[in-house]
Amino acid sequence: MKRNQKGFGAIGILVIVVVALAGFGGWYVWHKSGDQAAQTPVTQSSSKKTAETPVRATQTPVDSYVGWKTYCDNVYHYCFRYPSDWSLGGSTVAAGFCDVGEAAVFRPDDNAAVSYTNANNKDGSAPAFTTVSIDKPVAANQDLTIVGGYFYYNNSGKYFAVYDVVDTSTLTSYPLTVGQASPFPQTPRFTDLGTGTQRCTGSLFAQSVFSDAASAKAWFASSDAKTSLQILKSFYYDQ
Repeated sequence: MKRNQKGFGAIGILVIVVVALAGFGGWYVWHKSGDQAAQTPVTQSSSKKTAETPVRATQTPVDSYVGWKTYCDNVYHYCFRYPSDWSLGGSTVAAGFCDVGEAAVFRPDDNAAVSYTNANNKDGSAPAFTTVSIDKPVAANQDLTIVGGYFYYNNSGKYFAVYDVVDTSTLTSYPLTVGQASPFPQTPRFTDLGTGTQRCTGSLFAQSVFSDAASAKAWFASSDAKTSLQILKSFYYDQ
């Protein structure tokens, strides 16, 4: 994503040493012809300029969401994109602000899913969370961050690999470092905009469950995880 041009050397000067003169007339003719040669304009400079003119290729940004569908919550006014071959399910429309509204999108074989929920105001416990990535949404018009990592859930005896959309301010209370484990809310949230003084919260997340930490860590290199992250990166508030 992220010229080596050769310039022209200095023009050599021909020095002629006259050993003998055949007479003044011969010398004069020789002298005049030399003056005319010296006055002949050099035309190489134009070719030098042309050779150094850079050729820049025009690149059109690639829209990675071409052909994707869009889901929007008509109460809280949040939207995200998802692949056209994924299906929308589990949709519940909120009756009003801070009422529960939710939706999920599923891969055709149901082995991958991304869930969106409103009005869940509890972060729960803060287990040791091993951070794999920290990203930003590409179109969000509020200060959000996408954290990816995995943790061990005692109640299930399983490891959860997750991507979560959170308020960036959450990272002030729970600072994260990629490759390290540190306490982080098990079910982190973001603040809903457009709800007046009530300030409800919501969540957008993707997760997969494994029996060991190595498998949970490896999930982030899978196509399911990459597609899930791309979905979360498309999240935005539709004012």
